[in-house]
Amino acid sequence: ADYKISDLEDTTVSFDSQQTINLKTGSDNSQHYAMLSGYTISVNKKADDYKDFATDKVTEKSSVYTDIVRSVIQSHSKDDISEELVKKEALQQIQKKFNTKAIVGITLTNFMYQ
Repeated sequence: ADYKISDLEDTTVSFDSQQTINLKTGSDNSQHYAMLSGYTISVNKKADDYKDFATDKVTEKSSVYTDIVRSVIQSHSKDDISEELVKKEALQQIQKKFNTKAIVGITLTNFMYQ
């Protein structure tokens, strides 16, 4: 990637309470779920469209980011879900939704599933 850690601005979105998100039914036909208390969006401050993804903008549109993260989690079952996979797919969907490469990372806060 063509940015340094020092070029990144992180915006953390924290939920009021930990969210429980149902997973897709897997091979055991039982209901499993994931839990998440928030996430952090990392933006490259050197990107041309950085100003559209500065902290205030990300916070303003946090419901959109949250919906994407939730739908990615819901699209997986306990058989195939992993934190890395959710981060990768959520990032791709966010980049596509906003048509940007300024957003370069997402981390999940207290992500677990059972």
